[in-house]
Amino acid sequence: MAIVQISKLLNRTGNLVDLPQLSEGELGWATDAKLLYVGKATPAENVQVLTSYSTIAFDQINGVVGNINITSANLAAGEVLAYNGNSWVNAGGNAGGLVTLGTAGNVKITGGATGYVLGTDGTGNLSWTPKGSLYTNITALSNATPIVMSVPNTTPYSNDLQVTITGVNGNANANVNGKTFYVRLAVDYPTSGNVSLYTAAGASGPVVGTGLTYTNSPNAIGTATLGSGGSNGGSFVAEAGGANTSIQYNNNGIIAGDSNLIYDFANRVLYLNGNANVSNFSSNGTITANHITSSGVSNLGAIGNVIITGGTSGYYLQTNGSGGLSWSAVAGGTGIANGTSNISIPAVNGNVNTSVGGTANVLVITTTGANIAGTANISGNLIAGNIIGTVANGNSNVSITANGNICLTAISNTVITITGTGANIAGTANITGVANVGGNLNVSGNIVTATLTTPTITAYRETTIVNASVSGTYNIDMSLANEFALTLTGNTTFSFINPASSGLTSSFTLFLVQGGSGSYTATWPVSVKFPNGSTPTLATTVGKTDVLAFITYNGGTSYFGSLSLGNC
Repeated sequence: MAIVQISKLLNRTGNLVDLPQLSEGELGWATDAKLLYVGKATPAENVQVLTSYSTIAFDQINGVVGNINITSANLAAGEVLAYNGNSWVNAGGNAGGLVTLGTAGNVKITGGATGYVLGTDGTGNLSWTPKGSLYTNITALSNATPIVMSVPNTTPYSNDLQVTITGVNGNANANVNGKTFYVRLAVDYPTSGNVSLYTAAGASGPVVGTGLTYTNSPNAIGTATLGSGGSNGGSFVAEAGGANTSIQYNNNGIIAGDSNLIYDFANRVLYLNGNANVSNFSSNGTITANHITSSGVSNLGAIGNVIITGGTSGYYLQTNGSGGLSWSAVAGGTGIANGTSNISIPAVNGNVNTSVGGTANVLVITTTGANIAGTANISGNLIAGNIIGTVANGNSNVSITANGNICLTAISNTVITITGTGANIAGTANITGVANVGGNLNVSGNIVTATLTTPTITAYRETTIVNASVSGTYNIDMSLANEFALTLTGNTTFSFINPASSGLTSSFTLFLVQGGSGSYTATWPVSVKFPNGSTPTLATTVGKTDVLAFITYNGGTSYFGSLSLGNC
């Protein structure tokens, strides 16, 4: 036996971190933590010597598996200590959780007799009962022939099941008490719970109910042995339908099964090879299917009902466009971020803000349009139209389909759709900077108070206002058009209204056609100046046209007019 000589004891106020590295075999006492350590040279470390002050975790004990993680908040009598794959926890009772007992050979419950089975009273209490025995309270017995017996409509009766009746009080009760009958289910049995009583199988020998009264409903009992029947007058166990482990069902009173609907009782798994039309689907385990299709709203209830393993706290689910989901990191708040660029919806049902490279709100989507602070560089077409729109906060969102469009929606209004060829804006595009359009600019509405710099305009057209009968006074409104084709049917005095403001040029062309009987005159505003101060002479012949041009640069203070073509 090795003898350890203690050469000295090093004492320090504090914890382990306050002790220096002890020499081989040297002891050190951490007075605050009241812990004793011994020095170890290779590798260099201070090893704790267990004392009454030591605290160790369960998983630090050599040979143990997992840790102990008992939830004290719901501890109650009857719970057991179980291993959940990671830790030892309290399970069963108030704690919940699955308690696996393994094979049936691992379980032993005393009492009962050979062949008996465990039955429940519906409230959780168990007792031993003869195998296949079914005890049902009888709610009504008629005095018709055959007698109609009523039981709860959830009772698993089938045609020609043998039922023994006991405990009936009332007149002529000897006709039924202690006797066994064959039942025939009413067509509406799933709702009424009514069966007719016969003395033989196959609805043969109707039981006479004359004079029968039932005065102690529902205390009489109908006792049946499930699987008994009346084929050829004797009892039998009904042959199961379908393949092994097929689920049995009632096919017009006949027990049937189907190999496409089976239950793996060993692993507690239900298999269906086909379609399942289910109004509500609830499972505490795993549901596996090639396709799950919902024709309406799939209500999963509270968020606590949904558990998808994996990921890290704060991660979100994203799709690959083909239905595959994966966890991805996301910046905090109500948006998507990558470095100093982000898309955010700061207010519920509010605007959608886009910031780039640390510059905030470069693009702000509102209910009325898109506000761009800076330059909008669009290499394709900018077409104003409808937008379909999901990163969301309330009813504002941004959605991107797989390899498809990007849709931005603000306060339930889809405002921008970005496609592979350009951006479509539904609403007003408020641009405070310069909009550089590298492709076509298709506008379904008006371009209002816009400045176009060195544009190339193809197939230029102007709106022309045509009026086939003008006389008296007439206003030429330059906010409506730049071309006017008017037919004089009387002498006419003209006014020019709504030119551009001073500093901008407004011009229009006037086509005057002599109508009616001809020789009609035109009187011009005093602000109009003609060459040499001479008012041009108009055509007088019916059907002849004069073409005049007018222009102003000072908001209508002065108009400069000329007769471009006369008497055409």
